[in-house]
Amino acid sequence: PNSLLGVIAVIRQTLLDANWYQKSTQIIEIYPEQNTLVPFHPSLSQLADFQLNRKPMLFMTKEEHGALRALKIADEFNLAPWLLGSGYEYRRLNEIVKLNPFIIFPLEFPSKPKVKDPHIALQYSTEQLKHWDMAPDNIKKVFDAGMRFSFTSGTLKKKADFRKNLKRIIERGISQDVALAALTTYPAEAMGVGTVLGKIQSGFIANLVVTDGNYFDPR
Repeated sequence: PNSLLGVIAVIRQTLLDANWYQKSTQIIEIYPEQNTLVPFHPSLSQLADFQLNRKPMLFMTKEEHGALRALKIADEFNLAPWLLGSGYEYRRLNEIVKLNPFIIFPLEFPSKPKVKDPHIALQYSTEQLKHWDMAPDNIKKVFDAGMRFSFTSGTLKKKADFRKNLKRIIERGISQDVALAALTTYPAEAMGVGTVLGKIQSGFIANLVVTDGNYFDPR
């Protein structure tokens, strides 16, 4: 579907189908002779497993309203919601925090508005200018609201910007300890592997990054 209404309808119908598939399969296993075998459907089977066992379900969002729609669906179908963050979460924190999703933040911020040229400056709305100013504070606000998160470089056009932007959010209030946790313990715990990943400790799988100096200094 090309419309938002159609997209939401397809998502909901697919989750309803997965729920029906799981229940039907269970009934057939108990009463095989009284029921017609349902053909194996790998996608519905996996969706049903994620739904039934509340495994992480990732929603990709582009703005705060997308996050709220995703969380509404997660609430309706009792899902464990994860969000690929948009950077606009600060606009609707009170609503988003209710379902306490785990958020994966692309460390990507709006480029600096070119306001020196008055003709170009007029093309920017107050909303765009305000978001450019607020975007680096978003992750700190999410942390202060009690939610946990991790970072990704997956959407960055320039991968070198990852640590530059990491330093930027530290300068805007996130402590280095929290930033380190978002790269290690937070995602490990969210994925249910916090007992074997995320720490330099006896019995843990060794994933080491060695730097000459402070990791949070991009130089």
